Amino acid sequence: MKILSFLLSLFILASCASTDTRPKQYLVSHIMCTTEQEANQALLRVQAAEPFEDVAKAMSTDPGTKNKGGRIAQWSAADAFSANFANEVKQLNIGQISAKPVKTEFGWHIVRVDAIQ
Repeated sequence: MKILSFLLSLFILASCASTDTRPKQYLVSHIMCTTEQEANQALLRVQAAEPFEDVAKAMSTDPGTKNKGGRIAQWSAADAFSANFANEVKQLNIGQISAKPVKTEFGWHIVRVDAIQ
């Protein structure tokens, strides 16, 4: 009886571990620009191997992240962001940068996913 109870407990624990439905959390950095042209210039600089953080400090118009190299300070579910931004975040792998600027109601963004949990 004790063995059966133990096996049942293991089964329940294994089931709970595999049904984690919490949304993924992301650490994200971005470079926000006023125009698509400025965002394309920022993207070209990053693609030319200039550090993302340096380009963010030089070009971003987001006062909350500009001096942090574009880093959005907290872990966030993708859906905490504007729809277009969230869709881009969900498509990127860790370390990957958006291939083109992303338009939101705040401006144009170059997005980088720094970590996922």
